[in-house]
Amino acid sequence: MDFLQFRAVCMPWRAGTPNPQLGKRTIDDSFHPREWILLPLPEAPAEATRRQLLNVTTRKLVQVHLPELAGHSVVEGPSGAPEGMLLLRDERTLVVRLLNPVTRHVVDLPSLMTLRRGRRTRRGRIPYGFKEDYKVTGAGFAGDYSTVVVSLGCINRMAVAKPGDRRWTLVNLDPMPEYPRVLATATSRGRFYCFDRQGLKVVDLARRRLKLVAATPASWSWKFSSFSLIDDDGTLVLVCGSSRIVPVIGLGHGQCRRVTVIELFHVDLEDEDDVKLLPILGIGEYAVFVGWLGGVLMPSAGRCCSAHANTVYFRFDLCQRDFCAFQLSTNCDAYGLPPVQECRFAREIASYVTTRRSA
Repeated sequence: MDFLQFRAVCMPWRAGTPNPQLGKRTIDDSFHPREWILLPLPEAPAEATRRQLLNVTTRKLVQVHLPELAGHSVVEGPSGAPEGMLLLRDERTLVVRLLNPVTRHVVDLPSLMTLRRGRRTRRGRIPYGFKEDYKVTGAGFAGDYSTVVVSLGCINRMAVAKPGDRRWTLVNLDPMPEYPRVLATATSRGRFYCFDRQGLKVVDLARRRLKLVAATPASWSWKFSSFSLIDDDGTLVLVCGSSRIVPVIGLGHGQCRRVTVIELFHVDLEDEDDVKLLPILGIGEYAVFVGWLGGVLMPSAGRCCSAHANTVYFRFDLCQRDFCAFQLSTNCDAYGLPPVQECRFAREIASYVTTRRSA
């Protein structure tokens, strides 16, 4: 943001720095707004063009006008905004676009209609069922940022395309029952990772398939109910958790308590063929917000916000009315912790990871 402001007012700076407007077939990760998130507008139309951007590091909040959103749906939440880039879907043609909300640079991608079987050139209104089935619920980059990957959560499929391609190509063309449902996605170091009940996988562009790079124990199937992948400037973190209300034996009828288990793992990507999941015992001054749309790692939690450091704030599903806090140093949780409700910054982050929108 500061880079663009300097370019706007200083001609020598503008002449001596690269232009972020690179054309509609170029993806340059050097301009990705990694620290900025687009705040959701739950009561406004999905295609509203006046929005707010929040910097999770500096807590800076800016108003932006994005006319590129008109006529498009936006995948909101961490899973649909890789490195701060927004994924848009034209609701008339189902053409997919990448938008940098800071530079307003747009990259055009093919229409999702190219995934439709049968007469792909058929004109007319797009069937409602196709629109719903082919909603984009996650997105990212692969091939060192040369390729865009979209996750189609409703049908549990993935597709890849490069800027300039005429159509999307499906990943994993084998029968679907062999593949468990994708539970989390993230981009790190120009590669697209996803997590399912088998473990951590990466998109293999050469073979158009998901490659298992780190298997997980079978016990995770009953131990955890929620998984989130968070990229922190090239460092990938896996958040596993579950929170259940269980009856307390011996305290009378109807007496219950919440049992929460949350564990964090550093994804060691040094050897891409032998990825390791290393336990994280604490996150220092950081706080983590996780919801069903992904997670956000917030630095210096206690300095500018009432959220506590070394704490995971979570809302794993709709049955959980409010956010809870899990203190990693004590393995204790608190239900409906006031800071999330009283601090605007914390409320915005909490809403960002739980907004129910997809493109």
